Amino acid sequence: MGFTVRQIESLRASGKRYEVVEPGGSGLCVRVHPNGRKLFRWRYQFRLKRSKITLGEFGYISLAEARERIADYRKMLRQGIDPVEALAKAEQKTDHGTTLDDLFTAWRNDPARAEKQSLAADVARYERAIKPVLGDRRARDIKRADIKDLFSRKSRTAPVEANRIRALISTLYNYAIKEEFDEVEANPAAFIDKNRELPRDHVLHVAEVRTFWHRIVEVDDDHHLAASSHMLGLIGRLELVTWQRTGNCRLMHRSELDREAKVWTIPGRRMKNGKPHRVPLTELALDVIDDAFGRARHDELAFPNPLTGRAFGDKALARKVARNHATWMVDDETAVRKFTPHDLRRSATTLTEGVSRADKKLVLGHYPNDITDVYDLYAYDAEKRSVLEVWERRLRDILANKEPIL
Repeated sequence: MGFTVRQIESLRASGKRYEVVEPGGSGLCVRVHPNGRKLFRWRYQFRLKRSKITLGEFGYISLAEARERIADYRKMLRQGIDPVEALAKAEQKTDHGTTLDDLFTAWRNDPARAEKQSLAADVARYERAIKPVLGDRRARDIKRADIKDLFSRKSRTAPVEANRIRALISTLYNYAIKEEFDEVEANPAAFIDKNRELPRDHVLHVAEVRTFWHRIVEVDDDHHLAASSHMLGLIGRLELVTWQRTGNCRLMHRSELDREAKVWTIPGRRMKNGKPHRVPLTELALDVIDDAFGRARHDELAFPNPLTGRAFGDKALARKVARNHATWMVDDETAVRKFTPHDLRRSATTLTEGVSRADKKLVLGHYPNDITDVYDLYAYDAEKRSVLEVWERRLRDILANKEPIL
């Protein structure tokens, strides 16, 4: 017995996409997506080659219309015409299809990308390296060889950036497959081996931490930027005190702070693991936040750029550190080696002694895989606060010049 409308309406979405095939060998099937969409599809064989066609979405076309389209395609098969090839030729005459540029625009404008910390870098990377080579090509026509050629050429001069380009293209195709874009059903960037990346291991020593803390809030040469420069310095201090990434510190919202509990909750959408992250705030962290509150009023952001009223860009602190580095090269005892803001997290964790590695990971947001609910997240607050209080005590000793220069 074939499908009925009631049977199709009764199909429920699950955690992953699945297909239900109509009994009787008609080839008609219904693909059910996690978001509840239901697509009519037809499986057939032409000259020993198996193919499938999407007929339309249930609700936009009826079950009867889907059967009529199958009947039309069967006529084509009897005439020795492959329906898939015929449709492709027809599209070439009337429609250029979804280009990689179109796909990137749709991905970038998806609400899920709104607070993605690396979005600005991804946009710049696409415009600079991908768009000139592949942007106007139909996404479904781009082959693995095309991506591998781009990857190989970039790898000769910038192997790490080549990895980022490959990853971005792969992300776009995964998005296309998930959202059913223009019959894109495979990711041509998959299984291209990335270049080896050596992990960074730079750790600031005690004198460098002291110099950074005192001088990062200093005003740049351009006094017009004084307020902005100091606010950036406070973001750097907060990163050092809390062990959190620059992006999360610069995007901190006032609503994320519980002053009574002295906890900062970073939303899951800004965390790599997608889970909310609770960060206990020590007195030194609260001092930094209060300093920021006293310098700029903003309804939402805790660390706004006083000149624009918006959040700082994702590279702003890194540029300030690089710009001011030469002035920090004072003498042999306090000279600061070149570093990036991300090195602050590594330095803080390394300089914090007497606590377990597992508890340090909790502060960094690296939770055990068996965490399943909000209760578990709260259960680790005590451990995280203990670690950060140990670090604060040592940091205060460093800043008070009670620690020997190593």
